[in-house]
Amino acid sequence: MAEPGRLSYTSLADFIPGVDPYDFLTVVELETVQDGVRVTMTADAMHDEEWTQRLAAGRANELDNLGRVIDADEAGS
Repeated sequence: MAEPGRLSYTSLADFIPGVDPYDFLTVVELETVQDGVRVTMTADAMHDEEWTQRLAAGRANELDNLGRVIDADEAGS
């Protein structure tokens, strides 16, 4: 059986003042590489560039946090 390599989900953007709620898609791809796993996260553009950049910064922070958790776990092993 093949390992999962892709996860996708929709999120509801219902928190932006003056903007009607809408869904946007996020796709997370996992790829086995020589020294571990490469994680790539892609999200739909939001309603304008400012909010798209906010989303990108938040997702980058999430991936950085994930990396720190994994590094800490490996150091404790």
